[in-house]
Amino acid sequence: MDRCLWLVIAPYVYIVCSRRSAEYLLYNTVDGSRIQGDDVRILDFLLSSPQYAARMDERQLEVYSPFVTELKEKHMGDVIESSADGFFAGTYPIKNLQGDFKRYADKLDYLSGSHLVQYLHELTVYVNHSCTNSCACCSAYYKQHVHCLSNGFTGRLDVNVVLQRLHEASHPCLRQINILGGDIGMNADWKYLSDGLCDLGVVVNHIVHISQRRHLPDELFRDRRWTILIDMHGWDEENAAYDVNAENIHYDFWVHNEEDCRRADELANKFGLHSWSITPYYDSKNYDFFKNNVFIDENDVFLRTHTFRDFYRNATLNSHYFGKLTIMADGQIYADVTKPALGNISEHTLAEVIWKELESGHSWLRTRSRQKPCKDCVLHDFCPPTSGIESAMRKNDLCFRSKR
Repeated sequence: MDRCLWLVIAPYVYIVCSRRSAEYLLYNTVDGSRIQGDDVRILDFLLSSPQYAARMDERQLEVYSPFVTELKEKHMGDVIESSADGFFAGTYPIKNLQGDFKRYADKLDYLSGSHLVQYLHELTVYVNHSCTNSCACCSAYYKQHVHCLSNGFTGRLDVNVVLQRLHEASHPCLRQINILGGDIGMNADWKYLSDGLCDLGVVVNHIVHISQRRHLPDELFRDRRWTILIDMHGWDEENAAYDVNAENIHYDFWVHNEEDCRRADELANKFGLHSWSITPYYDSKNYDFFKNNVFIDENDVFLRTHTFRDFYRNATLNSHYFGKLTIMADGQIYADVTKPALGNISEHTLAEVIWKELESGHSWLRTRSRQKPCKDCVLHDFCPPTSGIESAMRKNDLCFRSKR
């Protein structure tokens, strides 16, 4: 009589199968080892059986022998024998969101209380959109990363309303508020807003283009945190003479190509900048630069050991957008500035805006598992979330697979 065999996979192994791409992946969250393949027989077996414990007969054991051997060698599972009428009882991981907002959809006290605002951890505020510069890519920069913006709007944000909204409910998870504009130096209210945020216990970061720095008094740069934006196409070395060694000043170089990267590194070392970074910007003419330097390759994906927390987070929310809101100078509030506004700061509370994004928005919960072609790839929960760069390039799969 044939033995009763069970293929048992360890509960610390993450399993993902794709019928459309005809591949499977088993990942060991303890040591980062993996089994990846496109054997249709194994794929069918994994898809047709309970994934962490499946009965198999002698014939299947022989057919799947190489797979079973690799499973054992990588400490990811084993084959055990039981009585003919026995069954296997084991543990396996499940995603259980105790704080899932959908559970409270009919609870008015939840929607109107402080529960929703705990999701907010970063707020970007534009105090104006006026500027005397004429940067070539001004109207596009801010769609990919946080950047100053001049868009023809000549009004000013009512900063008193912003302060009122922030103080009418506690924000236990709010960590950073960015203040910027077109040129914030053209709106004196930015300092009033900055001072009014002191009692919130959050980091207040002020963002200006390097050409605007010279118009602001030096004393403002001594006790506040600043990020100075530098487009490498318009770099003026004389501007770098300001505050280069200050610990509260961060320089952000926006680069379009390899030469920009080289010059940014050279200038940062030349001036001894204390804190600096490089931000790639897509301008529709530098696809090869992104393909060679920004696209993710397979080594990037498996560079570190992933955990179930990573997988469940990536399967649930977009960590690039989640918890972030942007308030434009006209009061309009966005979770993603390339998508429709969620409301206006003068008419809606932050809780109302957050609920709208959670319930029907297009950014915070936009995961790769919901977007083509990534949703058909076994790596969609391994990769970083989509961002403004993917939107600008109109391409979600910025990775080694799209290079093939």
